Amino acid sequence: MLKIALVVCVAVCAVTVGGDLLDEFYNHNKRVAISKYPCKEPQPRVMCLMDVFDDEMWNLYKNDMKNIRPQATVLHRCDGSGCCKRHNEKCQPRVAEEVTLTFLHLSQKRFIEIKATNHTKCICEKFSETRIK
Repeated sequence: MLKIALVVCVAVCAVTVGGDLLDEFYNHNKRVAISKYPCKEPQPRVMCLMDVFDDEMWNLYKNDMKNIRPQATVLHRCDGSGCCKRHNEKCQPRVAEEVTLTFLHLSQKRFIEIKATNHTKCICEKFSETRIK
C-alpha cells in the first residue's frame, strides 16, 4: 500500500511540476516570439569612446580620455536588435553609413571629429557553425 501511495505521489508531483514548467515555457516563448523582434531595424546603442575610436585615435588620446566630452555616443546596431528564423543565421547590417561625430577636448580647447559607422538596415545572414566567443 505504501509503494502504491508513493508511486501516485511521484506521478502527481511530476505532472504538477511539469505543468508549471510548461506554463513558464509558453509564457517565455510568447515573450520572445521572433515575429515580435524581427531582424530589420537597427536599435540605438550607447557606445563608450574606446569602442568608437579607431586604433590611431585611441593611441593618440588613450591617456587623455578624461578630458574628452561626451564620454560616449549613440550609434544604431543590428547586433541584438532582432532574431532570425534559422538557427545558423545572425542579424547583421545590410546597409550602413559613415557618420561624423564631434567631441570636445577640454584641456586642449578644441573639437575632435571621429568617423563612425551607423547601421541603417539589418538582414539575417548565415554564419559559421563554429562558435566564436
